[in-house]
Amino acid sequence: MPPQCTLKLSRSDDRYYFDSARRVYHNRLAKLIEARGALGMLRDRLEKYYDFMLIDEFQDFAGHDFNLVGDLVNPGMGLHMYAVGDFYQHTFDTSRDGNVNSGLHDDLTKYKARLGAAGFDVDSSSFTKSYRCSPSVCRYVRERLGIEIESHRDDETTVVPVETIH
Repeated sequence: MPPQCTLKLSRSDDRYYFDSARRVYHNRLAKLIEARGALGMLRDRLEKYYDFMLIDEFQDFAGHDFNLVGDLVNPGMGLHMYAVGDFYQHTFDTSRDGNVNSGLHDDLTKYKARLGAAGFDVDSSSFTKSYRCSPSVCRYVRERLGIEIESHRDDETTVVPVETIH
């Protein structure tokens, strides 16, 4: 993590992005690409070497990282990009950049709209069945949390509501 004192630096100052050994701070890489105008070069390089780009745990992309992935989505490219994630499992932000996308994970409808605006085709139905959770757990999640989930399994698990545990 970058030291707090770097927040006072200009975004054109290398010390904002790099430590004294010239290693880039992981949570500022996307901002560095933007600041240096390197998005086109990154797109060209990815397209040159890859046909597909797969991103797992996409729900954890935040800040400038989220914007970078959105900027990489380009229907005219030869690079096909797929991102998978579960909005309800968001627990970690890849970067925290002040107010940049600060409310991104507050509302599923707005989140889907942002993905659509970035050029993603949002598929909310392909992965709604769980191999991990039993039917009773899925029922509990649907009824208590309003999250649409089903189970591939047919065994039942006893679900004890939290309020009954002493």
